[in-house]
Amino acid sequence: MQNFSGRKLGNYELRERLGRGGMAEVYRAYQVGMDRDVAVKIMLGHLAEDDTFIKRFKREARAVGRLRHPHIINIFDFGIENDVFYMVMEYLADGNLKEYIDENGRLSLTESLTIARDLADALDYAHGSGMIHRDLKPANIMFVDKSKQNVVLTDFGIAQIIDATALTGTGMSVGTPSYMSPEAGSGDDTDERTDIYAMGIILYEMLVGKVPYNADTPLAVIMKHINAPLPTRDDYGDLIPPDVENIMLRCLAKVPEARFASAAALRDALTTALDKQSTAERAIPAAKATEVSANNATQFDTIAEDVTQPGVIADNMTTPLATPKPQSQETENQGVMRWVVALIALAVFGSVLFFTYDAFFASPDTPTDVVITESATETTSAQADVTPSPEADTVVFESQLGGELPPNPEANLSMYSNISEILNEAETLVFEGNLEGAIVQVEAILADEPENAEALFAKARLYSYRWDEDNIAGETAQQLIDLQPDSPWGYIALADSYLNYPLLDEEGSVDAAHDAIQTAIDIDPENPHALWRLANLGEWELQFERYTQAEDFGASGADFILSIARYFSGNRDYLRAIPYWESYYRGADTAAWTWSESFWELTEALIRSGDARAAYDLLLESPFPDIASDASTYGNMAYIAFMPGEYEQAREWADAALAFSSEDDANAARWVLAFMAFEVDEDEDSAVEQLIQLAEEDAFHRYIEFGTQTDAYLQSARYMATAGRDEEAIEFYSTLVELNSGVPFFFEERADAYLRLGENELARADLQTALAIEPDPQIQQYYRDRIIELGPADEGD
Repeated sequence: MQNFSGRKLGNYELRERLGRGGMAEVYRAYQVGMDRDVAVKIMLGHLAEDDTFIKRFKREARAVGRLRHPHIINIFDFGIENDVFYMVMEYLADGNLKEYIDENGRLSLTESLTIARDLADALDYAHGSGMIHRDLKPANIMFVDKSKQNVVLTDFGIAQIIDATALTGTGMSVGTPSYMSPEAGSGDDTDERTDIYAMGIILYEMLVGKVPYNADTPLAVIMKHINAPLPTRDDYGDLIPPDVENIMLRCLAKVPEARFASAAALRDALTTALDKQSTAERAIPAAKATEVSANNATQFDTIAEDVTQPGVIADNMTTPLATPKPQSQETENQGVMRWVVALIALAVFGSVLFFTYDAFFASPDTPTDVVITESATETTSAQADVTPSPEADTVVFESQLGGELPPNPEANLSMYSNISEILNEAETLVFEGNLEGAIVQVEAILADEPENAEALFAKARLYSYRWDEDNIAGETAQQLIDLQPDSPWGYIALADSYLNYPLLDEEGSVDAAHDAIQTAIDIDPENPHALWRLANLGEWELQFERYTQAEDFGASGADFILSIARYFSGNRDYLRAIPYWESYYRGADTAAWTWSESFWELTEALIRSGDARAAYDLLLESPFPDIASDASTYGNMAYIAFMPGEYEQAREWADAALAFSSEDDANAARWVLAFMAFEVDEDEDSAVEQLIQLAEEDAFHRYIEFGTQTDAYLQSARYMATAGRDEEAIEFYSTLVELNSGVPFFFEERADAYLRLGENELARADLQTALAIEPDPQIQQYYRDRIIELGPADEGD
């Protein structure tokens, strides 16, 4: 194929050929209208003569373009120009898994399991959408950033497109020999389990550093996949633990029926193995910490008589001999990931004015030197007395989803950071919306006592709340570090200063914040204030552990509450998020924008956890029904009223939203009115047209977009099915399983729609997916019975 560099296809200027294969070439291109680089895959030119290829190309390109999953590459466009067929996708410049394995020899167990789990989740989603990859290999697995933490699958649909052409002879299939399943190599029909076989090969290659079957010719490799025995420990030694070995060998079963029944089942097995590995890894530093604690017991004993309570900052005390610094648990080259996490933090953990990373310590009397001697595990009565609202002090909550909550939400949800009396008093003014008054108060203390460490820390924290272009927070933190170089507090304040908006524009500020927090951790590994900040800035997989540790050691404060609430909501663990959102909502002053934010987040969490009535009751108790004056607020209220069936009130508020605006900020109200057309007006045709239009326009109000969007799609799909519009219903269900592929009844309901359209095999696939992800044995049997009722699968499916 000729080199197309320098040519233009559609709106894309081809700049550089990145690679070529037997069927296609890939170019880095520039999309003029969007001002961005993209990747363009060009298919072989002579394929244009094949009518089957042309039809398949258009159909498969559209199908691939609809895939939306965090671990599947985004396809932006496709086209045909002068017999040149091309697909346009996001441009990724950070290499593929094949290159990464070649560079490292083999990957760690945790890396391998994480990548395999994410790929299995992507396959589960794609298979549920009727897409099989058929050419899985490390070269088709790309990294999305330099941290090598996240991967995406590429080349979905290419095998299907090529497979329909005359290029593949009778009895043969496309694919790469080293990763080709026995049935594909034999020319037999393949299904989703051919991808599961390839996953077994990829897992083996990541863990061992090479593929299990090698030979001199491609045909000889294929024959080994068909006839050679499975690899054993004679081939890979003790590199693979028994539980992971079982997963890998099950994927590599010669007979498809002996493999995992679905990618979802494989994903779950990998998740279990990864959790087990993470637990084992955490046990090592825990044991080391115990040893360090024992070694330093004498140092703590020498100052214990001066401390009124474990974790309380002592008066007039210098830092004890430094605890030996543990090695950082952070991997290298995490700069990009930290930027992503920090930018999310900016949107998520804001407070009264701007950015609010708060601290958690135990409450002192009035110290001169800020020194912690032991991590706090209790909240004193003095701390409880200064909580802004009684409701915020204690929120007892038990999860009903299984698993444990972080240990002490009922004890630690104080709105105050409880670092010192000076900071508590300053925070009182901040909660009242008087940040400048708080600064004046702290500056007055420092005018009399320039080296008051408690006031220095409070000043640095307060300036971190505001637009601090002069970096007063950073300068004050440095003063504290100079005053007490062996104390963690100055480094904590310094980290917060780096994350102030003006400094965030400077290259390396997030890395500098991370380094400052790591220094605080090195000084005091059990410091809860440093731990929860490290959770925000460090490795994603360790966040829950660090939040839990921080809270167990006495974390409190408005910023911590917001941080962990956002963490749980971001992970869709709404039951765990509820006590934190409620604590902040009950404790914050209504003048703060974060109070309003926490209210909408709390009502969303209640709705998403199945308690829409509680969300509506909370709304009626709030000031919003009396103070609403914009379309967004009325739209939110209408949705909250609609969910528990308060239709008359929902219509009233939705109409009010449209009275204020009919533009995008009234989209929530428009959705509600479309739902009302079904529920109350019984005007199915009107409702269907409204719902289709809203979905096509991506017309989602923020409140629906974040989380409750799933409810909007589910309700829409059900309305379409009720109206006999099953094709439209399937479109909504397909988007729904994109948003959440772990809910069995989503697949079951889509299967019902397929059955009504006579698409029995698509229905069978959905029911099999539902069976694979359903945990309840009785419901599993129900799905089995439904699958059996469909009778034998069609030949070739």
